[in-house]
Amino acid sequence: MIFNDTLLKAISWTLVHSVWQGFLLALCAGTVIFITRKSSASLRYNILSLLFLSFVIIAGFTFDYEYQSEKTEVTTRLNLPVNQFNATIADVSGNGNIDAVSNSIISFLNHHANTITLIWFLIFCIKCFGVFTGMGHIYRIRNYKTFAPPAYWSSRIEALASRIQIKKTVVLLESTLVKVPLVTGFFKPILLVPFGLLTSLPEEQIEAILLHELAHIRRKDYGINLVQAFAETIFFFNPGVLWLSSLIKEERENCCDDIAIAATEDKINFVQALVTFDEFNRNNCTLAVGFGSTKNHLLQRAKRIIHNSDKSLNKVEKTFLATSLFLTVVVLLACSKPTVSNVAIPIMPIEISPVAQVQDSRCPPTNPQAIYPQTKLDYDAEVARKATMEAAKADEAARKADDDTRKADEAAAKADNEARFYDDQVAKAENEAHKNEARSRTVTTRTVINDTKSAKTYEKEVTENGTKKVSIRTGISGENLPENLNVEKITSNIISDLMAEKIIKDTKNLSYNLSKINLIVNGKIQPVSQYRKIRDKYIKAPFHNICFNYNINSKVASGEK
Repeated sequence: MIFNDTLLKAISWTLVHSVWQGFLLALCAGTVIFITRKSSASLRYNILSLLFLSFVIIAGFTFDYEYQSEKTEVTTRLNLPVNQFNATIADVSGNGNIDAVSNSIISFLNHHANTITLIWFLIFCIKCFGVFTGMGHIYRIRNYKTFAPPAYWSSRIEALASRIQIKKTVVLLESTLVKVPLVTGFFKPILLVPFGLLTSLPEEQIEAILLHELAHIRRKDYGINLVQAFAETIFFFNPGVLWLSSLIKEERENCCDDIAIAATEDKINFVQALVTFDEFNRNNCTLAVGFGSTKNHLLQRAKRIIHNSDKSLNKVEKTFLATSLFLTVVVLLACSKPTVSNVAIPIMPIEISPVAQVQDSRCPPTNPQAIYPQTKLDYDAEVARKATMEAAKADEAARKADDDTRKADEAAAKADNEARFYDDQVAKAENEAHKNEARSRTVTTRTVINDTKSAKTYEKEVTENGTKKVSIRTGISGENLPENLNVEKITSNIISDLMAEKIIKDTKNLSYNLSKINLIVNGKIQPVSQYRKIRDKYIKAPFHNICFNYNINSKVASGEK
């Protein structure tokens, strides 16, 4: 199993915690937007980016905390008051229902932790596939259907890059696959513009557009955008994270607008460039940084440049922040311990060590019931509850003992069945010997059973006209063999392995001898590879030799070939 339950629970609780952390993040972002209404776009961008980074770091610490908590079997979550003392206070103060709901939610999340993690992982994989598809689209627009611009613009792009202090070499290309100018690449940046754009707009507007894109390169926005896209993929379900990410993207465009306007010193041409691109659709690739956007966003950028006013919160965002504030307060109240005033709290007896009594001899132990007579009923109820719990534990221990007894009886019955089976095999062998003796008047057989600590065997001695001819052995020889050794099971398992290794096809006239020297099957010494494989499985201390219908007087048995 790749992931254990501890890791899955840690991931699940990290995702759950990230939701309320995202709401808190949204409140902080909304506060920043409200406070910095008259500040520069770069200041807003830096603060919002710091909030985003802080959230990612906090999520990492949350995962580490949850993972360590699961490893040490911590049973409390969200610092909720679940111990007996706080539960008693909650009952007295009337907060028992709140605790019951909290505990029910926590129990549900713990019980379905694996399901939550599985669903998140499946959607995460789908999102990752979208990211990789976007990267493939970037590769395609960088390498296919691109054309070199006129020589004038190739030299002009170098001058514009130098104007805003870009030391990297920026490649300018025209492409038939893009609808708006965009920048792609971190180490080797490429600026792509729609084919024919350089000849369709006035030179001043084209320079304003190119300066905006060069500002993305100067600010290294392409690499930051990749990190931001990866975080959005992980926390795709978190509205606070997604909203903050959209704010960062807007402020990023505003920062580039400010850089371009500062370089051109002409707001009018830049606003006209925004209006011109109002008719273009934004490219679907979110991993590239483009100039154009949706119509409403372009309108907001134009208003900001003309009126010199930053973004403010709209009705939808204010509603979202109000909801976030409400949910954050609910979580904080659920995580805080209830306060109780002027409430009688039942005091349980506490054992005081002799050292403590010596240190505080001025305060001799007293009976808590004498001091607090009003809590006697609660005290008696607590004692009764503990007695009931102890009785339940005793019943559980008794049931466990009954289960152990039943298992022991089943094991004894199984051993008796195996013993009877072994006796039946011995009787069967004796009957077979008697049948062979009846077939030939000149042949006699005698079965010798050797059941000692050094051997668990029986032998059929076959004689003809008083001369010993054959001694066939079945069983196990060794040192200090256990009394309950199941010879029949071991010999049968070896037969199954011989068939599995394709050494034999059936058991007709089968005989074999497995020892520490070799494996002989039907009078033939088997290859070393097959012998070692079976030997390592069965010939272990205290076994020396395992036979089945084997002629111990044969030449092969004596080492002759």
